[in-house]
Amino acid sequence: MSDKLVEVQHLKQYFPAGGYGKNKRYVKAVDDVSFYVNKGETLGLVGESGCGKTTTGRTLLRLYEPTAGKIIYDDQVIFDGEKKIAVDMLPYRKKMQIVFQDPYASLDPRMTVADIIGEAIDIHKLAANKQERYDIIIFPGPEEFGQHPYYIKRIIGMPGETVQIKDGKVYINDKELKSDVYGITDYIDYPGIAEEPITLGDDEYFCLGDNRPVSQDSRYEEVGPVKRSIIVGKVWIRIWPLNKFGKVS
Repeated sequence: MSDKLVEVQHLKQYFPAGGYGKNKRYVKAVDDVSFYVNKGETLGLVGESGCGKTTTGRTLLRLYEPTAGKIIYDDQVIFDGEKKIAVDMLPYRKKMQIVFQDPYASLDPRMTVADIIGEAIDIHKLAANKQERYDIIIFPGPEEFGQHPYYIKRIIGMPGETVQIKDGKVYINDKELKSDVYGITDYIDYPGIAEEPITLGDDEYFCLGDNRPVSQDSRYEEVGPVKRSIIVGKVWIRIWPLNKFGKVS
């Protein structure tokens, strides 16, 4: 295996600059550039403003599709103009990135911070979107004073299951859910609509708050089973109070 992490051979990036047919003109932003970077090394491209340093970086990452040349990353050819090789770059995006000097080229002012951070997480599937039993989720609750407060509750019942609360315990498909140890009390005083069996749809979850004596959750008709489509996220970290800061369980 080679010590070269990145190798660029005869890289070219030409941009159309008018004209038609044989008279078509191009701006040669990057013209026959070759270099390599060994693992653990740092390479600096130095030149005056507008000489093509950033364009070289964009072309190397194929944010601009190269006009010609060859790009190799960790012994894998990701572009070869002569052999017509242009691999899908998505698996490489976590490993090959560019940091722009201009923050407006990096951060879209039309997006929230959560959207900007979450976009890469979703694209690269760094956090599973599939909910599991006992996950703590966030979803909009029923309207209060013209607004929808966000609820933070724990998933107890999964899609397709039948949930019932009887004798102060949760039953799933008519069997007691003995692994449910998250309530601050062992006995559930108020079963609500779950006093009778509730069969969840293919996209529904039955949720309870850990503070069950006072929690407004799926037991209440105005909340009911939670649709997957309205879940806005999972809770991973608790930041308040500070003495309980850390990953939630």
